[in-house]
Amino acid sequence: MAANKVVLVLQTMDKKDLKMMEKFVRSPIYNQHQDVINLFDYLKNALHEGNGSLSNEAIFAHLFPGVPFEIQKLHYVNSYLLKTIEAYFAWKEWQDDEMEESLYLLRAYRNRKIYDQFERTYKLLEKKLEKHPYRNLQHHSLEYKLRIEQIKAEANRRSADMHLQELSDAQDTWFAVEKLYNASTMISHQA
Repeated sequence: MAANKVVLVLQTMDKKDLKMMEKFVRSPIYNQHQDVINLFDYLKNALHEGNGSLSNEAIFAHLFPGVPFEIQKLHYVNSYLLKTIEAYFAWKEWQDDEMEESLYLLRAYRNRKIYDQFERTYKLLEKKLEKHPYRNLQHHSLEYKLRIEQIKAEANRRSADMHLQELSDAQDTWFAVEKLYNASTMISHQA
């Protein structure tokens, strides 16, 4: 099991990340399998504290005491743990990007037709975007996504004011910046 994807990923995690990962694995929102928690605990101890063996047989015996070894059963639990780790990584990236998180909140308000909160969140996000220190690729991408949410909300409300030109301008700017970024990356790579 030493070359296993889960083991390789867990080896890259520092103590702080492992603590957050442990909370994530134990959360019933993200994981409802006790075997996954047990496997995570075993591997965490084996990798970072040096306790335990990483052989398939030793792990299986720890997870399923008294049950005859069945590799497929271990693969299932391992697969669930890998999916949980990948969900944690995606959640962590999302959590670390406040603007992207706010866009998802904006979308949730729009989908639920809570337009007062949508407007408040939209204006707050628009102000944050305006204060953004750089007019880089991320800034223009967020501005474009913000305009899309605005158009969709207005379409849901059947508003006469659709701001289509603002959406088109934001899309053009984002596309031009993306093209320039890619071109500069290619030139830099060639050098």
